Amino acid sequence: LTFGSEEAIANRHVLSFDPLSVSIRFLISDHRNRSNYWESYIVRGSPYVTIFYRAATPVITPLSIFKSVMCPRDESGKYNSAPAHTKEQIEKGDSGSDNDKQTTDSGAWGVCSSKSDGTSNSNVLLTGVQFLLQTQENLTWMVFASSPITFLYDGAAKRTVKAVEPFSGVLRF
Repeated sequence: LTFGSEEAIANRHVLSFDPLSVSIRFLISDHRNRSNYWESYIVRGSPYVTIFYRAATPVITPLSIFKSVMCPRDESGKYNSAPAHTKEQIEKGDSGSDNDKQTTDSGAWGVCSSKSDGTSNSNVLLTGVQFLLQTQENLTWMVFASSPITFLYDGAAKRTVKAVEPFSGVLRF
């Protein structure tokens, strides 16, 4: 996977480093506010990729294509077993589980919800704090967000998952 932002990168620099890690900041070219950025922390031996976004729009792109993009669990905690973007489900406006609402009856955020964006392109909106991304090579990535985020999956091209608006928080893969 490659990670970035929808906004163009104006500059990048190393914030800090030591023999086992490096922190890199990518400044985005927003002429209104030069304090918008995202940073990545690369740590030797770490099984995780952690990215902090500050008012930047996250974009995730695979080296090939996405095979599936789905919610790992619904807001009641049940594991989903089918991708959230099958053509039949999108045509019916159904994600395959009872997780088509963003909040539970108590008002608390669920792990994830998915729904069609209403276009004929098989695009899917995923909202929540946990997501599963699977590539054509059967590599599965679990995405954790520090706060609820809404991603748009381009179901026609199967090449991008991007936030629908700028995000401030942490994404961990």
